[in-house]
Amino acid sequence: MNMIQTRCRALAPPPHNPSENTVPSCTSGLPFEKHNKLFFDLTMQRTANQIGLRKCGPLGNTHILVDFLGEGGFGVVTKCISTVTGTEVAIKVNKNRPHIFNQARREIEILKRLRGLDPDTCNIVKWNGFFFHKENICLNFELLDKSLHDYRVHRRNANLSMRELRPVIHQLATALSHLSSKQIVHADLKPENVMVVDSTQQQIRVRLIDFGLAHPRFGTDPGACVQTTWYRAPEVIIQLPFDEAIDMWSLGLTIVEMPPDHMLDSGVCTKYYFATQNIGERHPSDKRLLLDLIKRMLELDPVQRIKPLEVLQHPFLTHSLEGGMQTQHSIVSSVCKARPENVHHGQVVSLTDESESKPKRNRKNSQALWLLPCRYRQDCPAMACHPS
Repeated sequence: MNMIQTRCRALAPPPHNPSENTVPSCTSGLPFEKHNKLFFDLTMQRTANQIGLRKCGPLGNTHILVDFLGEGGFGVVTKCISTVTGTEVAIKVNKNRPHIFNQARREIEILKRLRGLDPDTCNIVKWNGFFFHKENICLNFELLDKSLHDYRVHRRNANLSMRELRPVIHQLATALSHLSSKQIVHADLKPENVMVVDSTQQQIRVRLIDFGLAHPRFGTDPGACVQTTWYRAPEVIIQLPFDEAIDMWSLGLTIVEMPPDHMLDSGVCTKYYFATQNIGERHPSDKRLLLDLIKRMLELDPVQRIKPLEVLQHPFLTHSLEGGMQTQHSIVSSVCKARPENVHHGQVVSLTDESESKPKRNRKNSQALWLLPCRYRQDCPAMACHPS
């Protein structure tokens, strides 16, 4: 036990000096990222204090708390060391409130149904069970590296190349396929809930996490508050019955949302979402295949929306590049051929490939209809958009 506590103190970062309840006035001169992180850390520490957690302190009977990894309305996610095995794990500590307690119980029921799935092949986080810390339910998960959002933010080049994007889409579609086989709707797919297993590996391996809002397919309530606003499917917005098709909509938006700190509905000019690096001349069809896949994911009619197994069979994922020197490119601007006259705040925007002829625009599935409001920033170099 003493050896575990010594290791815990060595791993734990130094505590913050500022007061736990206020953001110090000196932060007003800090860059936005540092100011935002400090505020986040203070909020997380406040939540931890409310639950009664402290670094290097015990969590349950068999874990020592090393650090705090995240915070939300449910409580906090902690990094812990098992005093039995010495392994590091991530433990989600839920607040002791009736509605959160009931949500945690529902999450446990979902995780029990998924327990037989292999995390390595199904790309779903491994769950090790649950225990109680005082009166708080704690969910024990494998420790992963960082979220897909943080992975992009911490890279010098925040955009994923086409070579990196393919396996990510394949792995997430595989995860959704296995959820569908278990008749489970994740209902909160977003970059923050996609974890990179090891960011030092050359090929990205991801796993789907956070089943706090997950529902059985036949137990969904049309008025239920599911999905983060930016990734919410149309049928959820207008309170229609929904199924696992809402996860495919969220996956489509997750793919499109490339630049960090910018969400599709946050008001940034459309072409900011598609940064061109080196457009491959050998395989120009990649752009068109990706565009087609995104269109099918963002089909407004959930019945017509592409299914996970169909994603895995889509030419964009099955398309194999020839050998030799390959030029990489991100999701390029040709994915979104938005023109100023097509982009208006609060309107549904039609996005089509320039190569598509006008008669094709009336065909079903020939265009993706996306809700892309724009604030028309005057300093946007990518697209000359002006208020109408």
